[in-house]
Amino acid sequence: AVDGIEILSGDTYFLTKSDEAVVVFDYDKTVVEGKPLMEYLKGQGSDWVEEWPENQEFISGKFVEYFNDKSKGMTLVEKEKAPYKLVIHVDKMDFGSVAGNPFNMYSGGAEISGTVEVVDASSGKKCLSMDFTDIQGVRQMSATWRLEFAFIELAKRLLKFAK
Repeated sequence: AVDGIEILSGDTYFLTKSDEAVVVFDYDKTVVEGKPLMEYLKGQGSDWVEEWPENQEFISGKFVEYFNDKSKGMTLVEKEKAPYKLVIHVDKMDFGSVAGNPFNMYSGGAEISGTVEVVDASSGKKCLSMDFTDIQGVRQMSATWRLEFAFIELAKRLLKFAK
């Protein structure tokens, strides 16, 4: 693995193409502290459950914004039709905490692990599959912001393959 990302199959060429891709964030199998995501959110209180869709939309929007700003190839779009899909399966997530080593900005940051796939939208064929492990963002006061920075870190590392 390079920088927490390992190519499982396919070609990173698909990240360099000047094509559009619809981005999809898949949390169906996400585990947080050993619990399914929704069970974890319920354990944190009803506010966490109610705010999750809006927070997830904010986080995905920041991921897309960062990726598109830095990408010299693929452009992520929110429309239904595009030649490709970029699917981010989040298998494991840690929301991080405010506490942490004050001399290390990553201490206490959110952490994510899972897979990224580039899929040809017309055929459904996987063009690229990559594992990402322990991608960590910086410590922030808000759990949403901590998670946002973990996803921005994922975007940074994916873009290294798009050169």
